[in-house]
Amino acid sequence: MAWNIFRARKKVKVEPEELKFEPTIFYKPKEVKPRNRFRFNFHLNLPKTFLGILFFLLIAGVIYIVYQFVRNPYFELKEYKVLGNRNITIDQIKSSFSAYQGRHLYLIDTDGLERQLLSEYPIIDGVDITKIWPDKLFIKISEREPKLVYINLNGGYLVDDQGQILQVVTTNKVDFDQEKIRIARGYGRVEDEYVKVTLQNEFLAKMGYLDKTEEEKKVILLEQFVFETYPLQEKKRVLNELEVLFKAEAESFWNANSKAVALSKYATFPQVRVLNNDILKPDDEVDLDRLTLTLEVTNFLSQRNTPIVSIVWEGELLVKVESLEKRIIVFGLGRKSSLQFEDLLLVTNDLANRGQSYSMIDVSATKVLVVH
Repeated sequence: MAWNIFRARKKVKVEPEELKFEPTIFYKPKEVKPRNRFRFNFHLNLPKTFLGILFFLLIAGVIYIVYQFVRNPYFELKEYKVLGNRNITIDQIKSSFSAYQGRHLYLIDTDGLERQLLSEYPIIDGVDITKIWPDKLFIKISEREPKLVYINLNGGYLVDDQGQILQVVTTNKVDFDQEKIRIARGYGRVEDEYVKVTLQNEFLAKMGYLDKTEEEKKVILLEQFVFETYPLQEKKRVLNELEVLFKAEAESFWNANSKAVALSKYATFPQVRVLNNDILKPDDEVDLDRLTLTLEVTNFLSQRNTPIVSIVWEGELLVKVESLEKRIIVFGLGRKSSLQFEDLLLVTNDLANRGQSYSMIDVSATKVLVVH
């Protein structure tokens, strides 16, 4: 045993350990197992699925309700209530809105309807349209105030107190040129073409050439007719005859238009006759000064129970009023209307005191003219 203690120990050679490097791992991707393409992976999230179905049903319900609301005939336009109309009838409004009859009330553009009425009826000054559920439109209208009917050779026109055309009552386009108008007003000249043509026709009739052709007539007039050599007295005679003829022709056109107005709903409005051939349209303007004077004259005469047969605007300044027994009173723009009315009362009272009558009184100038 001692021997064993002192026995030399066997040296064991120790090999140095081999150093190993182990890196620090910051991120390790998750290992993804290959999917089986033929395997159906069904994963059901009950809360989210339920909310999705509920949302879908809600949207579908809203669409169904809107569809039924729009398609429901209970809400289709069936009736109109109109307030403030004096000249425009409900039938006219229904005719303008015929395209909207039976349309769903929700789908009707009231602003568009207001613009449509304003464009179609110039007599309307303002309009307000509101919906009355389930099937009515309430239309509130304010109209411009018509004062008289302006009658010229081509038609009759409703005019407001601002001198603007509200509505065309009647139209009757005629062949009556400016030269005829000038002669009918008494401003014709002996050199006018109408005077020459009339003398030419008289010459052809006197010589028995009326059965000739137009070409033959032209040759005859060129060779035998000399207008410049005709006596001045003959030319004046023809001019006077043409003035009477053209006045009668203009009167016939006035009467035709006046008759058409009398058959309309504007028959009670005063009528003013004007010798021109203008073709007017809504919003065109007439002479505002003479319109104002005319309204003052009609008011003054109506207060004194003086019936008015006709009112004619003469020339550029005068207003000629015809009463019963063809008595004529002439007013003008050159004086204040109050002074003209005062002079008229003085003259008529003086004539009445004398037991005299008159055929015309002209108070348009400071020097009053009385024709018995």
